[in-house]
Amino acid sequence: MKLIRESEFEIEVLQNPGKVLVDFYSDWCDSCRDQAPILECLEDHLEGLNGEVEGIKFVKVNIDESLNLTADYRIIHVPTLFLFEGGKPVHRVVGLQWENELRKLLNGRGNGKKDEGGSSQYVNLEP
Repeated sequence: MKLIRESEFEIEVLQNPGKVLVDFYSDWCDSCRDQAPILECLEDHLEGLNGEVEGIKFVKVNIDESLNLTADYRIIHVPTLFLFEGGKPVHRVVGLQWENELRKLLNGRGNGKKDEGGSSQYVNLEP
């Protein structure tokens, strides 16, 4: 998974015409350390040309080194994953996500509900 800096976010994510999964994480976060190999496995399993997964680009952003992005996207808990399509955020999930949940998200089959009682929260950001 490619680590991007705040200065690269515009080109790597917002100007990308396709889908981009962004993992907002921190090095001190245990759940983030658990999430990383799940994302890497999914990326490796589905990897196509140019490091993109069936038209989906995977990147990660360290929240401690990207304070403006952390504020702009209201990152309170990590890991937080955003799915962007055509430069616009369309889905957000908070908390550790298993591979099957991520596959549903990437295929547009997420449940679109908030899980108020658990550590995972799925939010559909489409208007």
